[in-house]
Amino acid sequence: MDWFADVAHGFDDVCVAIGDRRFNGRYLDGCPAMVAMRVLRPVLRGVVVEPFLDNHGVAVRDTASAAAAVFAGHPAGPRRDGLAVSC
Repeated sequence: MDWFADVAHGFDDVCVAIGDRRFNGRYLDGCPAMVAMRVLRPVLRGVVVEPFLDNHGVAVRDTASAAAAVFAGHPAGPRRDGLAVSC
């Protein structure tokens, strides 16, 4: 799960926004794999991340929560149901 969370941060909205500022809005033009991963964010969140949100291990649950936040998209975007973690 740590690896997946690290990978997720590589194509989150903040990373892309920073890249777009540096490359005049063309950051993703040469990165079709990154574009594809961003399109798959809802699927990846549902299949890979959400099953770990209720894990008994605190470290696993924390990492899954961090990854879920990245896959949910920008915090200012629409509310994402189903991401709450019960303690």
